[in-house]
Amino acid sequence: MTCNTPKFGGKRKVNVSKQIESRVIGVEVYCGPVKEVFLYYTDNLVSGGANIMVEVQRQALIDLEILLKEKNCILPDKMIFQFDNCGENKV
Repeated sequence: MTCNTPKFGGKRKVNVSKQIESRVIGVEVYCGPVKEVFLYYTDNLVSGGANIMVEVQRQALIDLEILLKEKNCILPDKMIFQFDNCGENKV
């Protein structure tokens, strides 16, 4: 139930029938000649929070490497990652 909203418990009086059943995570990538936005989809079967972000990082690096190979480039030795969890405070 970690991906569901509204949150359960506490003193909130909410209609629990309206829940998020999927997530779309966007990744902006700027690396040499590659300036892209990758979109990744996950549903409630994937654990929430940090587990999702670790998998998204892994997949984004794989996809970036493929795009760089097409342009005869390689992955850099150093990278900078910036995260924004939009107020969910799970990551």
